[in-house]
Amino acid sequence: MQRIKAAFHVFGVSAVLLTGACGAPEAYIYKAGEFNREAAGFGKDVENIDYITVCYNKLGTKPEIIAKIARAECERFNKKSKFIRQSYEKCPLVTPVAAIYKCLGGEPEGKDFKK
Repeated sequence: MQRIKAAFHVFGVSAVLLTGACGAPEAYIYKAGEFNREAAGFGKDVENIDYITVCYNKLGTKPEIIAKIARAECERFNKKSKFIRQSYEKCPLVTPVAAIYKCLGGEPEGKDFKK
């Protein structure tokens, strides 16, 4: 009987610890090829963007957080964010949902682009 109680106790503690360790990760901006040293833009600051992808897990992230991340990233380039669609094809398994936004508006501040 004591062994059964001990086994249930170990199982219960393990289940609690494992569940806590598997909390939903924070949302982040997905950058394709970010770690590809062969990429042309590797290690360089981005000067302009048209689209951004925010990867997140539905269990731990509210839509307001996703919109705030997208808005902040587009504002870095003096643009406004507009939600386009969701996808399950770009992000890794831990954060499987991709919210894709288009950054609309003018050119980045301080840049003199000729058209």
